[in-house]
Amino acid sequence: EDLLSTNTEDNDEEYNELAVYESIRDENQDILTKIEKLYTAFKSHEHHHGHLPDIPLVSIVEQEPHSMTIMVKPKHIEPDTMIRLSYERVPMHRKPCMAHLDDPVLAYIPLIRTSQTYILRDLPKGKYIVCGEAINQIGEVYQESCFETRIKREETNRLQSGVQALIVISIVIVISVIIY
Repeated sequence: EDLLSTNTEDNDEEYNELAVYESIRDENQDILTKIEKLYTAFKSHEHHHGHLPDIPLVSIVEQEPHSMTIMVKPKHIEPDTMIRLSYERVPMHRKPCMAHLDDPVLAYIPLIRTSQTYILRDLPKGKYIVCGEAINQIGEVYQESCFETRIKREETNRLQSGVQALIVISIVIVISVIIY
């Protein structure tokens, strides 16, 4: 009976893999190849190190036009931990590294739960590097991480008010020239 249930489970797993393959067969082959390489590297890392890769201190949860929500989640929490959040709009070629921040905006967040979210608002369009540092009560950094993201502007079907004003002024000038 156990052998029969094991065979049934193997057949179900094989069927599920075939169903997944059938659903992605017509997708872009370059993207599928990259995904396969990333998955293989991930599994290789897990196999060699016996654990999952380190979870970053800060990660992006949600992104909206001109704002982003960040998750702060340290591996372990020390008493009176503060999170120093540094972020800055940077040129497109910069990599996500604390050293690439010239004049970052700083925010200090007291850590009161094992994971918290923090919202950055009123951000202009562009690429941002966001870094977080977990600082214990004596001021030592015990965990840090950075990520990059691109903030998009709000998509509207209206022209900006300045452009609308220029159009109105231009129409008035053309009409006044025609009448004159």
